[in-house]
Amino acid sequence: MDGQKILNLISSKEVKFTFSPYKNEILTSVKTTEKRHSFIRIIKEIEAGNIIKITSSNNTDDPNHFWLILKVDNYPYVVPAHFDEASNLIVLHTNFPDRRFKKDI
Repeated sequence: MDGQKILNLISSKEVKFTFSPYKNEILTSVKTTEKRHSFIRIIKEIEAGNIIKITSSNNTDDPNHFWLILKVDNYPYVVPAHFDEASNLIVLHTNFPDRRFKKDI
């Protein structure tokens, strides 16, 4: 998926976001060594324009799968996502901090 196309869709508010409520519960309740955020927080950061970049994922089986790299609390977070063209939805899968993108902030 072309990152610029996704960015344009997000900027124009032509797409909506969706996620698994079950996964959201896991992200907010499980204590891990990595800081995770709720999907509600992630969507707010996207809408606030805190997108560092959009990259294609390594998933060659699905061309609509991509990574949103966001700046959250002054740290880069990766948000794997999928664009469902039929319903015009961006499906958020998870989020995790990733220091590899710290140079991009």
